[in-house]
Amino acid sequence: MRKQWVIPLTTIVLLLSLMLTPNLSVALSEQTDNLNTGPYVDQIVYSVIGSPDSMVLALLGEEIDLYLLPRH
Repeated sequence: MRKQWVIPLTTIVLLLSLMLTPNLSVALSEQTDNLNTGPYVDQIVYSVIGSPDSMVLALLGEEIDLYLLPRH
């Protein structure tokens, strides 16, 4: 008796999960249709700070927003 409900219940669960999840291809195509919209950057300023102590102080003082480690 249990076996007769396995296939219909599995089908219902699969159909509900497909209906409730968004279509990824539609979501991705909406984001990449027009890449010329959105926030614009007027300028980027790179500051070279010599010592690690100065870098930490600049981060804490909100003088800089990003700290990149140099590659060796």
